[in-house]
Amino acid sequence: MKIPAFAPIHKFATACLIGLLFTTYTIKAQINITGTQNADTSELGHVPELEYIASNLPYYKSFMLRRVVQEYIANENGFLLDVKLDTAFMIFKRSEKDSSVYIGTYHADDEGSKAFAKANDVEKIPLEIKLAPNGKIKELVNWKQFRDYFVSSLSKQAQADLITPAYFREQKELLNKEAVIRLLVMEDLYYLFDIYGDTVDLNLQYLRVKGLKSPFSGKKLQVLGNLTIERIEGAANSLRFKAQNRADGPVKQQLMDEAIRYLKTKEQDKYSSTQILNVGLNSEQEFDYNLKAKCLMKATLSDVVVLNLQSRGNIRVYQLWDYRFPWE
Repeated sequence: MKIPAFAPIHKFATACLIGLLFTTYTIKAQINITGTQNADTSELGHVPELEYIASNLPYYKSFMLRRVVQEYIANENGFLLDVKLDTAFMIFKRSEKDSSVYIGTYHADDEGSKAFAKANDVEKIPLEIKLAPNGKIKELVNWKQFRDYFVSSLSKQAQADLITPAYFREQKELLNKEAVIRLLVMEDLYYLFDIYGDTVDLNLQYLRVKGLKSPFSGKKLQVLGNLTIERIEGAANSLRFKAQNRADGPVKQQLMDEAIRYLKTKEQDKYSSTQILNVGLNSEQEFDYNLKAKCLMKATLSDVVVLNLQSRGNIRVYQLWDYRFPWE
């Protein structure tokens, strides 16, 4: 069954970055409704409006996601200095050996006849994901293939004296865990599928903490944010999840200190602490879920880092593009 295209729902944030940041930057993004806390549970007179977020994905013979990646750089006036746009189709087919496992590959067209030319080395390795009955991703079955790739890359760096032997051993041990590899390889997908199998209250605002990676030091920062779920006006069977995590307070000051140290290392005698006026780190997500189809129809993930009045954004838009039942 072909799913009709939807209009983009993300609005660009104002202004974005200097080119030396974010070349390998990834924001850790996990959402687990069951594990969140909310700010209003003790409020008198609260009337719950509950919905169970079910998933039909485990019943499909195959399903396809269209992924559109937008990267942009803009100056302090909001003028776009650079914009990149890539589209890929992710086709998942049920394994003949295990009905709970789906094998996913990247393509340049929705027929699956053209290879995705811009795929990186990791995207060229098929994803073998095991789905739980509720639709969450239970396991990356072929995680060792990805582990071996990462370890091989680290080994080459160690041989070239780009990293120390001690660092190599530490990373090699860390990478020998399926959960770690799963997040490295398919963080966005793991995040999207994680909304399934939980009951949400539309009359509450949830507080949630996300681990965001500092673009300056690589350290993991715990950033407080919020999540709300509402019905989409004019669409009785649709829910919209809106979430935001913005670095503030002590975390913002930590980012400021790291940015100062980073630029001081890069520019040395040319550096002045007065050059750093503002640093920001922001992650926003918007999901559209259909109660009748029991599927996440569209998701927009937006990550932005700001240095002074310049920023850089990375936006990924996922749409459920097609699916097939076993009898089709």
